[in-house]
Amino acid sequence: PNSVTLTAWPPHPKALATVAYRKPPVQYIAYCKSYGAGVGLSINKTAMEYPGSGVMTPIGQSVTIEGLRSNDTYIFAVAYYDETGQLVGTLGNSTPEII
Repeated sequence: PNSVTLTAWPPHPKALATVAYRKPPVQYIAYCKSYGAGVGLSINKTAMEYPGSGVMTPIGQSVTIEGLRSNDTYIFAVAYYDETGQLVGTLGNSTPEII
């Protein structure tokens, strides 16, 4: 397939217990990067170059990242944001490499 559909669910309360935040997360952004293209994922333009990545999405709704090339390997991660668009915590752990 040339696309991947992701859905982020609310983070576990224990995960939020380690994060200083003022408002709970209500939306997320999915980030994507070719595996092996430099260092790991971070919140920057490189991780938002595929259509669907870098798009603010309500928690529980799916986002489809398109434009992926067959037989290439990718990694994905999400970051949670509050209702004002402020990052809650940090970028989550990356997925294992996906072909």
